[in-house]
Parts: sequence; C-alpha cells; structure tokens
Amino acid sequence: MNKIYALGFACAISFLFVALPGLQAQLSAGGTPMSFILHDQVAPAPDAIDMAPVDIARLRAEDAINDRDFTKPHRFGHLMEVGMNPDNSGVWEELPGGDRLWRVTVRSLGAQTINMIFSRYKLPEGAQLFIYNKDRSMVIGAFTHANNQPEEVLGTTLVEGDEMVVEYYEPAWVAFPGEVEIGSIVHGYRLPGDGEQEQEGEGRAFGDSGNCHNNVNCPSGSAWANQKRSVVRIVNGGDWCTGALINTANNSGLPYLLTANHCYASSYATWVFWFNFEASGCTNPASSPTNYTTLSGSTLKARNAASDFMLLQLNSTPGAAQTPYYAGWNRGTTAPTSSVSIHHPSGDIKKISFDNNAATNSSWSGTPANSHWHVIWDSGVTEPGSSGSPLFDQNQRIIGQLHGGASVCGGSDLSDEYGKFYVSWNTGTTTSTRLSDWLDPASSGVTTVDGYDPFAGGANFLTVSPANQNVSSAAGSTAFSVSSNVSWTASTAASWVTISPASGSNNGTITATYTANAGTSSRVATITVTGGGFTQNVTVTQAGTTGSCSNDGETANNSRTTAPTIALNTDKLSQIGSSTDVDWWKFTLSATTTVTLTLGTLPADFDLRLRRSNGNIIATSQNAGTASETITASLAAGTYYAYVYGYNGAFSTSVCYTLRVATASALQSNHSDKTNETISIAPNPTNGLTTLRLSDDSDARVLVYDQIGRRVMSQNGRGQFELDFANLPGGTYIIRVETGGKTLVERVVVSGK
Repeated sequence: MNKIYALGFACAISFLFVALPGLQAQLSAGGTPMSFILHDQVAPAPDAIDMAPVDIARLRAEDAINDRDFTKPHRFGHLMEVGMNPDNSGVWEELPGGDRLWRVTVRSLGAQTINMIFSRYKLPEGAQLFIYNKDRSMVIGAFTHANNQPEEVLGTTLVEGDEMVVEYYEPAWVAFPGEVEIGSIVHGYRLPGDGEQEQEGEGRAFGDSGNCHNNVNCPSGSAWANQKRSVVRIVNGGDWCTGALINTANNSGLPYLLTANHCYASSYATWVFWFNFEASGCTNPASSPTNYTTLSGSTLKARNAASDFMLLQLNSTPGAAQTPYYAGWNRGTTAPTSSVSIHHPSGDIKKISFDNNAATNSSWSGTPANSHWHVIWDSGVTEPGSSGSPLFDQNQRIIGQLHGGASVCGGSDLSDEYGKFYVSWNTGTTTSTRLSDWLDPASSGVTTVDGYDPFAGGANFLTVSPANQNVSSAAGSTAFSVSSNVSWTASTAASWVTISPASGSNNGTITATYTANAGTSSRVATITVTGGGFTQNVTVTQAGTTGSCSNDGETANNSRTTAPTIALNTDKLSQIGSSTDVDWWKFTLSATTTVTLTLGTLPADFDLRLRRSNGNIIATSQNAGTASETITASLAAGTYYAYVYGYNGAFSTSVCYTLRVATASALQSNHSDKTNETISIAPNPTNGLTTLRLSDDSDARVLVYDQIGRRVMSQNGRGQFELDFANLPGGTYIIRVETGGKTLVERVVVSGK
C-alpha cells in the first residue's frame, strides 16, 4: 500500500501559526479583534445562523469501515457548503471615522471543532479577519492582505466549539473594498489531534502511531539534529504526507521540498507545511506539542511516477521561526551502507527509523526495475502519513523518498521501498519530470551536495523591496531597497528604464529612472538583481498617457501621502485608469468655510469621499451608475482630501472625470472639528510626542493599539497624557480611553519616519 494517510475533507487548510496563551492558534499578523478593543462601542455579535443537523451515527458507521481501508481518506469532519458573504449574511456596522466592521455567527450543534474554507478571499492592506469561538477561548488571525493568494481562497484551522464568529474589519482608508466569502464549513466530530481516545484505527494523528517508533529527539537521533529540521508534515487537501526541504548545488536557499508523487493533488497551492512538530525529548508528551509553526502554499516544479518523486517550491521562504535546514543529496548509484528515515507516521510527531545494513535494488507497485531502494528496518518502521519522507545515506544525504512498503510495528516484514534519487535526477525528459534542472540549474555536474543552514553564521541572503513600484506616465525615478550581505548586480531589458548603480555589495538602494510614457497603455519593466546564488525580480509599472488628462499629469496620487494639491474653484480633469486605481486630491482652507465637492462627466460608476487630514472619512457620495456625485460640508480651517474611486473596480482609460472643490465663506467662531468633545489630541498627525487631554481631571486609563489590534502602549493617570510614538512605525493608531465608566475612542496618525 502507499504510505499516505487521509485527514478527511477534500478542501485544503491554508494557514500560518502563532501561539495565543494556552492555545495552538494560527500564525498570521496576530493581534486582537477590533470588537474586543472597542468593547461597548460596538453592538454584540449577531445571532447565530444554524447549520443543518449532522448525522453523526451514520458518519461513524462509515468510519468504522473506511478507517481500516488505507486507500480511503481518514475523515474527521463533515463538510457543508454555505456561500456566506457580507451581501447575504451577517451584519455590517459603521465605526467612528468611517471604518467598517462585518460579523457573522455560525453554529453547528454538537461540533467538537469548526473550520472554514473561504471560497473568496481578497483583502486590501489594512483590513483584517479573525475567527473566534463563543467564549473567546480560541482566536485565530488576524488574516490580512499578506494571506492573499493568486487563487483568492483561504482555508482555516480547527477552532474548538460549535459556535464561531467571523469578524472582518476594514479601515476607511483602504485602497479597495475587501472580498470575503465563506464557501464551506466543516463540522468536526472527531479530533484529529490530541486528547481524543478513540477505538483502534480512529483519530490517527498525535500519539496514534505504533509503539515501536523512535522519537526524533531520542539519543539515537542526536546525530541527525540538522536533518530533522528539513522534514515537515504536509496537509495536502485531506491527506497527511511527509516531505523534506532540499538544497541546491549552489546553496541558493530556494525553498524546494521533496515528497512523493502519489501525494499529488491539484490543490498544492493551498497545502500546509508543519515545521518542528515533534517531542522535545525521547518520551512521548502527554499532549500534542504546540511549539510548531506552519507555512502554506506551494508551486509544483516537477514529478515523475517512475521513482514516485514530486518537487515543490514553497510560496513562502521559511524564516528563523521555522528553523529550516536544506538537506544535502547524493545522486550516485552506489547503495548506502546504512540508511535513516525521518517521518510523520500516521500524522504523528516526528519519528526516526534506522536500517543498519546496505540497501538493495527493488521496484514498487509497477515501477521500472531497480528504480527503488529496498530497506529493512532494525529500529522503527514507517506508516501511512510517512509517504514522501526522505531516506538518508550514511553521510546524511538524501538518496530517495518513501513510496510504500510492508513495515508495521509488530509485523514480520519490516521492509519499505524508496524511489531512488538518481532515477529522479534525469529519468524524465523535461524540466517538469526530473530534478536536475531545479537542484543544479547551472549544470555543474556535482554528484553530492551537503546540507545548508540558512541561519548559520555567514549565510548568504539577498532581498529587494518593494516587489513593484507604480509610477505615473511622466518621466521620473523610483527606488528599491537592497538587503544583502553579498555582492550583487542589477539589470533590466527595458530600454525606457536606467538602473543606478548597476552593481553593489551588502545593503543599498537601486534607483530606476524612467522616461515619459507617450503611449496610452501602461508598461512594465522587470529589474533583475542577482548575487550570492540568489535572484530577485522587482518591477516598475508605469501608467499610460490618457489624452487630455494624462492620468493626472502630476505625481502619483494613489495615496494620501502623495496627493497633489487641487486648486479651489477650478475644474480638475483626471482618470481612474485601472480596477485598483484611486485618486487623492489635497486642498487647504484658511478659515471655516462651506465646501461643495462635485464629481461629474463620469465614464463609469465612480464615487466620491471627503476625508480629514488624517484620512478619516467625513462624508461619502455613492450615486448609482454615471450620475454625478456631490458632497457639501462646513469645514474648519485645515487640510482635507477629495478621494475618487471606482465602485466595484469600475474604471476608464479613455474618458476623464471632472472634479471641482467650490468654497463659500461661512465663518463660524464656535465651530469645533473634534470628533469627540471629551478628548483632544495634538499634534495629530505626529511623528513623535503628542498630548492627549481630557475635558475633566478624572482618573483614566489610556490604551493604544495598532491597526491590527496589537496593544503598543498604555498609561494610567488623570487629565493629560504624553504619548510617545517616536519608536513606532508610521500609520494610524487607535486610542482607547477608559474613564468614569465610559470608553472613548479616538485615532492618531503617525507620520512615516
């Protein structure tokens, strides 16, 4: 049988992990749900939507048969299609300053756990999504724009309980409305992890592998401390497999992962890779370890059934939290004198098995003759879930990956079959069917490669950011930051871009100078930076010229910080030139004035917002279709912004809109522009110290949170508080003041350093 073990449902779980106290929660941005911060400033979560009853007796009767058939998935939950989104479920709530909060509560009575598959997930920068159970004892998130994937889907891990709240927070200043839809909900009726003692053959994960295994951190495994860090547990759709990070001939640090071809499923873009799921010592712990981390998403590079190999590249490069090690390899044909395998049998914590004798030639399940290594274990075995695990030779280099075998604790046949690495190397006739093109791209011809520790002293690194710079059609320049400890070169094939400098070493800045774009279409230049075995590509995207209004004809105005000034009482022609384009226009009033903003000659459904100097929304006009938009407001002296955007991605590259900011003197000596009469904050915006004053001298507690809900500052006192933002990054912060039994909320904008 193939050594593959099924979790249960046919949808992938896409997530990263961080720990909350006492919990195994998902790694994303962390933080606190906005409703927890605002507390009594928001309404309670909406009433629960009940799922259809689940026939647990029928499911368990099926499981009693299927759990003993290793060709079928091991099911832990019942998947229900729901299609919930903000248009048909839950409740939107407007927050102070124009921010918005959407929440929906779902309940599946009797569920031990609930997990969700988002069929639509596309968040703008600044937005955040959390999921938490009824008593708030388990919270996962924040999920942010960093979790966006090309497929625009997301799966979440299991949350304990039968009632969950999904909370989506969207600041007023986001570049586009987020898109969220819960496609499916999984009613978990068996715990696949720790704690549940089921009948033999059920619940196979932590602690459920046979009793003849060796924990990887036993003394017998001490010589393999580096190699164990290469081995990961894979959640591939509804199945468990094992894989290993593998090095390249040039120590590139590219996150390639070797596993078995029979683990293949087309959902590899949402597979999840668990790092360091292992016992800290030699004995089995009483409960499932919680110090592991995960990464999600991968790209298929090559696979071949002849030796049953598959090579993936992780979508995220493992960082220090994953303690990665890229295992070495040996593509020679000589049999190893002894062998070791490190694996996750039945989805359990990491184990290690030893064959103290030379491996012999074999095949497995119809593969070509001599395509596999045959090993007979002297200590330990493998199980379903070990599939794809690496076989190391006596020199600690990978020589194959597990295809299948007969070994089992207490069995008479303790043999297994591993697809040979040297067969995988060049048996295929294309780059998508062999390893050589990926692991030795320069065709150096080396036969063996040692392992690589990217975080050992002196390890090479090279990163270039940001990944893309959007610029206007006018001539100009933009910059990219290089973080490196090696020499590097920069080049581009685009004739309209000049790179300076073309080479450098260690950290630096690359300036891309571009000519004006006289064409009506946008254009993209790719800049390639190479060094230390790494290659990084970044891009410059330049807007096209659009007739009489040339998409503003000024500096880029797709953010508040780059907004050009619009002359008062004068028509301004411009465009929304793409589905993600927005226009910011700044104007300043010297005295309290009644202002009318008009947006007309619309080629598509464009909308208009009036914003304060800190970006908070004062008013919005959202007429349907191409009807003009108008906002009238009485404003105090100060700086404001007109914000133009396309509804649901509307845009036009051929017709200009007309924006006008008209004023009329209307001095009002008693006018106050404060959003809350009991709090004053000045200066706001600030790049360092700011003073918060209360209207009375009562005792108060001041709490400061960043945009993803992490508390960054707190003070107790009365009357006046000095808040120091000098060491915090630029952005909008939420200030919560608890005084006299009330909770007051304000915002402060910290200028970028």
